[in-house]
Amino acid sequence: MSMNKNQFNVQRRIRHGISTKTKEADAIKNTTTFLCGAVRLKVQQDYLDRAQGVFLSNMRALEQPVIKGCNTLYKQLNDKRCEESDQMNQTLFGIVQSLKQLKTDVVSEERLKTYDVDHYRKFVFDLENKITLFKKTSSQRYAELMAEESSLTASLQGLERKLDEWSRPVSYTNLQPPTTTTTAGASRPCHYHSC
Repeated sequence: MSMNKNQFNVQRRIRHGISTKTKEADAIKNTTTFLCGAVRLKVQQDYLDRAQGVFLSNMRALEQPVIKGCNTLYKQLNDKRCEESDQMNQTLFGIVQSLKQLKTDVVSEERLKTYDVDHYRKFVFDLENKITLFKKTSSQRYAELMAEESSLTASLQGLERKLDEWSRPVSYTNLQPPTTTTTAGASRPCHYHSC
């Protein structure tokens, strides 16, 4: 009986040793699979980080001409507005001078006697034409500025949307779990021997 008991104990130890070795092998295999997957994900993340860095440096290189173009456009528009403002001020100054001259002519009785009614009629008619032209030019320029402002506002909003899209971090949710391709072309999970 002791022989059977000894044999039983030996067989039990052998089975326990085999199952322990199998568990250890499975644990090593699972650990290796996990490490392989982690390494692949890290490589994918590094690649995406480098790609995003290249993209951002390209964007910085592209933004320099855009900044120069915006500065040039701003300078041109500002120069145009200053020129138009000077023209409007000169026209307005001419109108004010004409009004002052008319006031001076009307206030003095001597001048009223020297000029006839046709002279004053012509003077008032010219003054009225200047004022009408000034109002028309002002209204036209105001309409142009409003259209230009709405166009620039729409462009700016479009650029802001693009900037918001470009400034978002890259989403890593699109990454697939690491797989290897077999000779038949089917993919299977990464295991210790395929890394």
